Amino acid sequence: MYRGFVYAQDAIAGFVRSLQEANKVAFYSYSRNLFRAALLTPDRGRVLQGVRSTVAGDDAALYNCLLLTVKDAACVTG
Repeated sequence: MYRGFVYAQDAIAGFVRSLQEANKVAFYSYSRNLFRAALLTPDRGRVLQGVRSTVAGDDAALYNCLLLTVKDAACVTG
């Protein structure tokens, strides 16, 4: 899992770069703890910095991450 993590970061960074300028993006990191690496923003640099600051962990908190994402997105129209 840890050896392939850098490839996952590269894939995420490529996806973020491929988004159109009108799109906003947020980035959440989770393993044992949930972390807002970048709030919803049009600033790709901030999101990419968040992607590169993540580290591989264990005990994924997927449902906690989904809940926080939905809560943060609830205040955004569209």
